[in-house]
Amino acid sequence: MCWLMRPCRTGGLALVSLFFCFVAHAATYPVTSTHASGTGSLAAAITSANSNPGKDTITFNLPGTSVAARTIYIDSDSLLPNITSPVVIDGTTQPTGGYFGVSPAKVRIAAIGNAATCLAVNANDCEVYGLWMSGFQVCVKVVSCDYFTFGKVNKGNVLTGYTTQGIRFTTSKESSVVGCFVGVDTTGLAGTAPFAVGVFVETNSKKVTIGGKSDQGRNIISGNYIGVRINNSKFITVQQCYIGTDMNGAISVPNTTGILVNLDCENITIGGDSVKYRNIISGNYERGIEFEGSTSFIKGNYIGTDVSGKKPLGNGTYGIYLRNQANDNTIGDTTLYGGNLIAYNGSEAIYFESNLVKNIRMRGNRMFCNSQLSGSGGINVNNGNQGLKPPTITIVTGSFITGSTYPNVLVDLYTADSCTTCEGADYVLTVVSDNSGIFSASIPIKGKITATANDPYGNTSQFADCKDTTTTSCIFASIFSSSKKTCSFYNVSFVDQSITTPGTSITQWFWDFGDGQTATVPNPVISYSNPGVYTVLLEVKNNQGCSDTATFVITVNEGVMAVMQVDSVVCKGVPVHFVDLSYAQGSSYITSLTWTLGDGNSSAFSDFYYTYAAVGQYNVKLQVVNNVGCSSTDNEKVQVRDYPKAKFGVSPDPCVVTPVAFTDLSNPPLGSTITSWFWNFGDGSTSTLQNPQHLFTASGTYAISLTVTDQFGCSDDTIVTLNILAGAIANFTWYVNGLTVFFNNTSTFNPEFSVQWNFGDGTSSNLLAPAHTYSSLGTYTVCLIVFDYTCDMSDTLCQTILLTGIENMDSSPWQVWPNPARDRLLVAGPLPVQEIVVLNGLGQYITRYSLPETHAGTFSLPLPALPAGAYVLRMQGNGFLTHKSFLVQP
Repeated sequence: MCWLMRPCRTGGLALVSLFFCFVAHAATYPVTSTHASGTGSLAAAITSANSNPGKDTITFNLPGTSVAARTIYIDSDSLLPNITSPVVIDGTTQPTGGYFGVSPAKVRIAAIGNAATCLAVNANDCEVYGLWMSGFQVCVKVVSCDYFTFGKVNKGNVLTGYTTQGIRFTTSKESSVVGCFVGVDTTGLAGTAPFAVGVFVETNSKKVTIGGKSDQGRNIISGNYIGVRINNSKFITVQQCYIGTDMNGAISVPNTTGILVNLDCENITIGGDSVKYRNIISGNYERGIEFEGSTSFIKGNYIGTDVSGKKPLGNGTYGIYLRNQANDNTIGDTTLYGGNLIAYNGSEAIYFESNLVKNIRMRGNRMFCNSQLSGSGGINVNNGNQGLKPPTITIVTGSFITGSTYPNVLVDLYTADSCTTCEGADYVLTVVSDNSGIFSASIPIKGKITATANDPYGNTSQFADCKDTTTTSCIFASIFSSSKKTCSFYNVSFVDQSITTPGTSITQWFWDFGDGQTATVPNPVISYSNPGVYTVLLEVKNNQGCSDTATFVITVNEGVMAVMQVDSVVCKGVPVHFVDLSYAQGSSYITSLTWTLGDGNSSAFSDFYYTYAAVGQYNVKLQVVNNVGCSSTDNEKVQVRDYPKAKFGVSPDPCVVTPVAFTDLSNPPLGSTITSWFWNFGDGSTSTLQNPQHLFTASGTYAISLTVTDQFGCSDDTIVTLNILAGAIANFTWYVNGLTVFFNNTSTFNPEFSVQWNFGDGTSSNLLAPAHTYSSLGTYTVCLIVFDYTCDMSDTLCQTILLTGIENMDSSPWQVWPNPARDRLLVAGPLPVQEIVVLNGLGQYITRYSLPETHAGTFSLPLPALPAGAYVLRMQGNGFLTHKSFLVQP
């Protein structure tokens, strides 16, 4: 015993490590007395070992050689102390007297008056060898102990005459029972505990091994009510044991049940895939193995025969009985020694308690001559294993076998036994069925043959009906359907599983589905429109003219049809309208309606609007279910489209005098094409061309809009403000000073321009506003030409100038029009006028107008017949005199 003080630091001071060790030495305590207590007794040795910390050894040196001289008697008042410290109790150290019978025990501990427990072990790492314990309620009780060893090769123990359990493990692990007689006497031939359990493992015990891997490590567990019972434990192994037979595996020393595995057990291994692991589980009154655990293995055992595997030593009822909660277990495999040999039992080799038993894999087992008293022979799954059905063997020749089963499953082939029931006596090989469920093999065949099917989920079927070469036919018609029950409107798949003899091929198919529909293909798919019970007929013919027919009955319930109405294409942001138009058939009615909208959302409404958040394609599904369980789905795709992007260009320098070109630059989204255009030019005009031209009649600022629409109806618009240029308009005014005329250019024009003046006397100028001096008085026609390079145009204005020598005569605010005139003038002015005189271009008098009263405003003057030419009006009022020139035109 040791104490260790580790160094530590406190406030910067290091404490020195102190190590104190007291070594506990193992001791040996000899038992020299057969008394229940006192000096030299077994009780005293156990007490001494409990008080010594080491792993001690208890040896024996009892005087005498007789059984009585080597027997320690224990009664209820003198029970042995519980073992609380590691110890080895080794009865084989007894120097005098031989083994009891053929057993490996040399020291006997016998109960007086059915004492409760011989050895109670409450310590880890204990070992017990060479003891014969008899007459107790429980011989050995191991509670919450690990690494307990009970016997080993040539040093086993014998447990007899107990009334409850021979040895019980409770919440223990990493323990073993090896080389022991449990329930049989020291001769290994007679049972002693018909109402008790031989080895009991319970309450979350783990990794307990019962048996060894050699003949000397074998346990004989016979003569009990239950040989081995396992309850609520994991990773328990039973190997190399004889359970229900004598020590030679030749005659029956029955337990009532050989091995019982209760609920809540996992990873139980009974036997193994080597002859070293084989158990003989035979001769028991009722069941060889009764099993309710999961994820466990039963392999390589002989169940119902002697040790040779050839002589009958059957269990009274079932070889292996699987209770309702048994699942995910493996019984046998196809390796050389992995299969169990199960024969000569009173009932079936393997029996399922009900259809609750599932996922039981049964492969490579040899089964024959079972159901000696009752039952159907090899395997009765009792509708368990998820209803997996056995294959059908249809054609057998001396070298070929074929049949039908589920598609793509493993089919194990067996030669059949010669007893009255059909069982797989010897595993032959495994084949795989094809997509239609057909399997075949070319092998030598003598006698009968059978098969089992194995699905991917770990289920194995019962044996197929045994067949031999008398089964041979030219062709065999067979139908496989996806369902025996369906609903109207459902698709039903029918598969031709017909088989024809090797060297021939099926060339014709005729299907009659019982409702007027027919087909001539191998594997048709149809749907029934109306409920009812229909008989499907298949007739097949091969290329040698052989034909056969098969029938299949299918029940069709009142169906339901899912029908949706939905907008298939919408623009982003536009709500989609969903409408349920589904209907149920006959008297059935819809009980459930579910929309799956394709974006993770769903709805149970029958008529609604929904707006998708993003552009894309959404797979919409509507599922409806009616009151008889028939369902239907309708699928549609909804495309949510993005909008096109409207954009356009305009020809540079748009002017009123030339058409303006508009160019569509719009971009459609991916997968879309723009199909329509609408232009509004802002002046009341429109166009639907893609690239129109438009002539504006007036300058100004216009709002030009373009709306584009793609083939899905998605639209976009854009507006651009456009300034239309007026172009050049020639205009000018002037005033005269003697013979010099000063011109004022009042034209309108764009920035890029030039001008040309023609003064009417043969001279010209390019100045913007020139002054020009004439050589003499007279009338001159002056023309102004404006060249507009922006709008690529020109404009010309010509006006007549009259030089009369009168200074600044056109500078007054008076207005005279029309000018040129014909027979009348209109005159307007700001001052009252008393007299108006008309003079010719030389200043000579023509006519006079006297106004009776002072007159202002606008008034009309009739003109006499005057020749064409230039004239002057002289207007005189109170304190003023002014002149205005005008022209007369014929």
